[in-house]
This record gives sequence, C-alpha cells and structure tokens, in this order.
Amino acid sequence: MLRSAVFGLLLLAAAPGLAQSQESLAGPGTAPAQPAARPTVEAAAELAEAMSPRGLMIANELRLFGQQFPVELRKQEGFAELEKAHPRLMPELQREMEKPFTAYMNRMFDRYVPQVAKLISDNMSAAEVADLTKFYRSPTGQRTLQGMVANADAGEIMDTIVKGGEPDEAMLRRQMSGAASKTAKGFSEADRVAMTELMMTPAFWSLAKIQKQVMALKLQSLNADDPQFDSDTKQAFERVMERVVGEGAASE
Repeated sequence: MLRSAVFGLLLLAAAPGLAQSQESLAGPGTAPAQPAARPTVEAAAELAEAMSPRGLMIANELRLFGQQFPVELRKQEGFAELEKAHPRLMPELQREMEKPFTAYMNRMFDRYVPQVAKLISDNMSAAEVADLTKFYRSPTGQRTLQGMVANADAGEIMDTIVKGGEPDEAMLRRQMSGAASKTAKGFSEADRVAMTELMMTPAFWSLAKIQKQVMALKLQSLNADDPQFDSDTKQAFERVMERVVGEGAASE
C-alpha cells in the first residue's frame, strides 16, 4: 500500500558550498565561545512542530494520496476491467482509505516529532531554537512551509514505494530542491529580505548542520513497517469490495 510520501520535517536547505562551520564564519583569532544554554524539551518540541505542522502536512498527504492512489491502483492487473464494471469502486475505495491513511500519518508524527526534537535539543542553543521558532511562526515562515508543501512532487518516491523499493537520500534531496526552487520564485521582496536575514544568523547554520541527520530520520520514517496500517487498509479494501462488487453480483 501507499506510504507517506512527503512526511517529515520541512527544512530550508543550505545552498551547496554555503554550510561552513561556525569557526570559519567567526574568522581567525576569535576567542572560543562559551557553552550555550540548551533549549528546554518543550522549546525543542515546539520548533520541531513549527517546522512540520501536523495539520498542514496531513492535509497535503491526503491531497497527494487522492492524486496518486487511483494511478497506482489502475496499474494492478485486472483492476481496470473491475473498475469499468463497477464505476463506484474507485471513489468508494478512496473514501474508505482516507481514515486509515490519516491514522497512519498521526502515528508517524507521534513517533517522529520527538526524535527530531531530541536532535534539535542536542545540537542547538536555546537562543537558536527561539530564533527559528520565531521565523517559522512569522508570515514568511508560514508562506515557506505552505509553498514547500504545495510544490512537493512525490511521484518518484511514491513510485519507488509501490514497486517495493525504499526511498533514498538522493530522492529526498531532489524533492526538497525542486520544492524550494518553486517556492522561492513566489517570494515577495519582504520574504527575500527575511530569508536573507535568517541566513545571517547562527541558527540557520546550526539547522543546516543537522540536515543530513534529519533526512536520515525522515528516511527511517518513510521506510518503517506499519502493521496496523497494512491491516487497516486490507480491511478497508475488503469492505469496499464486498459492498460494491458483492452487492453488484447479488443484484444480477
């Protein structure tokens, strides 16, 4: 069955060659910095959730599901003939599958967000977390998130999952890069200024440094088994087949 295609943290990817260390940015001869205060568990969790809003992400997953589910199902041998004989089959299947799909997404968030929050807590200062949370709650941050979601193309990942493969880092990078490029084209001048200001802060560079680790967590989530999802979708499929195909056969 289809798994989450765009699930995970939305990160502002640093352009190639820009992710220098804080030491190189500080310049030669700079005195070692004092250890920074770590964020609270609550603050780290708030940032993780701000960068990946549950409602926005699930709504987008359902949108992608609605687009991709019929395409993949019609590739299955014999389904086209079955659908032709029972026109109600596809809309009934899509409607029935939404509930287990949404439940699956919520389970993934429940497991994934705490992992990202811990990564943030272990690698960022309290001040950096505060700055990033402020950005993601800002109008520019909200438009960035919405643009990244709206411009995400899950086709390659979906196709890989349906064929029994596993998404890899290269696929995720292509997906993020394409979405980021399209999102940036729609930025206003004020948005561009806000993004430039963010890139001048230590918070941006701390975020860029952990991007690979966040991507690894995302891959684990995409590739993880979910027996409950498999069971729920199997039952939903059987209910629809009995209701639509079974009733049709009985009426003949």
